[in-house]
Amino acid sequence: MKKLLLILLCVPLIGFGQTEYKKEYWDNGQLKEEGSYIDGKKEGPFKWYHENGQLRLEGNFKENTLEGLWKQYYKNGQLEFKGNYKENKREGLWKEYRENGQLKWERNFKDDYLEGFWKLYYLNGQLHREENYKEDKREGSFKLYYKNGQLKRECIYKENTLEGLWKEYHENGQLASYKSYKEGELISNKCWDEEGNEIDCE
Repeated sequence: MKKLLLILLCVPLIGFGQTEYKKEYWDNGQLKEEGSYIDGKKEGPFKWYHENGQLRLEGNFKENTLEGLWKQYYKNGQLEFKGNYKENKREGLWKEYRENGQLKWERNFKDDYLEGFWKLYYLNGQLHREENYKEDKREGSFKLYYKNGQLKRECIYKENTLEGLWKEYHENGQLASYKSYKEGELISNKCWDEEGNEIDCE
């Protein structure tokens, strides 16, 4: 019985590849990289470090391809960006942060292409720009803001080309220009000063 049990325990191991856990070090002795390899391919969680010992990058591999949540960090330990991979391609919401911890931008991906909303923020945390993408091309609403939150520009894109109305505003909220586009070509254009007086467009 003992002999039979030993044979049964050994059988599953035949199908497994050779696993090796590797570590690399900086010249100063600090750990630089660590992770597992199966038959020479990265598998499972991996970590990379800055020379000061702080974690720099962490994520997961599946058969040598990027898979799941990945995070990158500044030397001070603050999170720099985070997002998910699916079969080596970016998927879903990705966020990048400044070194002080403030959100810098957020984007959506599908199959490694920009898809859906894209937002960029000022240093003061105020929204700077928001736009939409479809298959890595601008599609739909585009808005740009002043640091005080006032709308600066709004327009529409169709397959990465300007289409329809474009409105630009002065920082006081007064309309600055009103343009019309068709397939990226400017059709008409009107301009106003900060008091609302119509002026020549440059």
